[in-house]
Amino acid sequence: MIGRILSHYKVLEEISRGGMGIVYKALDLKLNREVALKVLPPQLVSDPARKRRFVREAQAAAALKHPNIAVIHEVDEVDGVDFIAMELIEGEKLSETLNRGPLPVERALPVALEVAEGMAKAHERGIVHRDLKPANIMITEDGHTKVIDFGLAKLVEPLLYEDSEVRTMDQAETNAGQVMGTLSYLSPEQARGEAIGHRSDIFTLGVVLYQMLTGELPFNGASAAEVPYAIINEPAPPLPTSLADVQRTLDKCLAKGPNDRYQTMKELAYGLRSIRRELEDSARRSSPAMKQPFIWAGITTVLLVFRDRYPSTPLE
Repeated sequence: MIGRILSHYKVLEEISRGGMGIVYKALDLKLNREVALKVLPPQLVSDPARKRRFVREAQAAAALKHPNIAVIHEVDEVDGVDFIAMELIEGEKLSETLNRGPLPVERALPVALEVAEGMAKAHERGIVHRDLKPANIMITEDGHTKVIDFGLAKLVEPLLYEDSEVRTMDQAETNAGQVMGTLSYLSPEQARGEAIGHRSDIFTLGVVLYQMLTGELPFNGASAAEVPYAIINEPAPPLPTSLADVQRTLDKCLAKGPNDRYQTMKELAYGLRSIRRELEDSARRSSPAMKQPFIWAGITTVLLVFRDRYPSTPLE
């Protein structure tokens, strides 16, 4: 593909590859700008009905304008090659970040908050992502978050339990010891094969937040069959007691029934924002710069009491 021209995009170099396709850096020859070009595997777009659903969803996502959602420029097919042209994001996937270990809570919360804010905008437009996971969350070079790959889950959903080739490709994006990366991020209603809505994304974002804080997935198993069972039936292992506020938020995200979760991403964003504010206030109160005025105030109070009790004694 390197050097090939698809429509008005010249392929420059490969960026990454996974079960959803290969991503290239490309040059938009019309606008003279660099873009990301995602070339989709043929087996994902072989079903015309599934492909039409995906195109409709990608077109709807292209209308979204939010700083935490990657811009989709177009979806096209040239000489049998299906591709998505999108904003080129300089940075790395959250999955790559987590390969180095879990994140401190003061870093994980802003990531989750920005995803929630972007997804709140998508949900307002009736768009459900269906496949929120670290591999679909980009961390930009300046530390902000962008959600990518809207609509691609529509291509894969019918194949999740049927096509071993898709499962094998998707597993290539998971870490050692993880079974079926995408399966691990399903909501209970997805795992049961039921119709899903925006509260499914809320559950999945809870899974991502848990993984950011612990470096582990909350629901896993020794085989692909055991993962959906854990998602549907088992509670997530608790966080450390020092994260009690975050635990309450996670519990509401990871409730098995959609009616027991946050009902909107806006509600979840509000909860995350409140926790972050409390942590920031606590950090300021415990900082040496904040403690110093209280120390001097205490010394002054002691001296004043001493002077009142022993007026003849000089304080200097």
